[in-house]
Amino acid sequence: MLDRKDFFKKGFVNLFKKVKETQDMVAEVPFLIKESLSEKVTPEEESNALRTIPEFSKSKKIKKNIKYPPGAIKPKEKFESKCNSCGDCITSCPFGTIFPVFDSSLNRNFPFLDPNLIACQLCKDTPCITSCKTGALKPLKKKESINLGRAKIIYTNCINHSSEEANCKSCENSCPISGTINFKKGKPIVSKSCTGCGICAQVCPTFPKAIIIK
Repeated sequence: MLDRKDFFKKGFVNLFKKVKETQDMVAEVPFLIKESLSEKVTPEEESNALRTIPEFSKSKKIKKNIKYPPGAIKPKEKFESKCNSCGDCITSCPFGTIFPVFDSSLNRNFPFLDPNLIACQLCKDTPCITSCKTGALKPLKKKESINLGRAKIIYTNCINHSSEEANCKSCENSCPISGTINFKKGKPIVSKSCTGCGICAQVCPTFPKAIIIK
């Protein structure tokens, strides 16, 4: 078995060659990265490894509906010019929500998250933003909330679909923003205050999910 530190220094190449390009794989990536980063390595070794993760993310399925981390400046071109692919926002996320996606046109990785796979927990101290030293992730203004999209209800998949009673309120009960999800005749209604964090989608008990983040 390879020494974990040596394994990390090789940029995870051998690992990603063996992993299939699926959304399930992406969900595991942040945790694998964080586990490897627990070893003592120099900042230069850490930065180089995160920049050179192989092109495992070319699949259209993986790139579908992914978002830049909270605070990402706009437009996309400005973000890409500011972001140096250091990976600080990835390693600073305590929930492993952010992962690297390789951009073949620019030959480097950029940080992304997919709230339909791993929800953003809307950390009050926004460690992903505060860890950014280049200005690619900009601190939120007072009363400004994180905006990753908006939850969309697929009513035909909802447990409450066949009745007018709210037998399941998992989405409402889990929502961190009070009043964002309400029920009308047993059906969940999402208001404009939705941040698209994905927590409601994560706890939705149906399969397929009755909630997706757009």
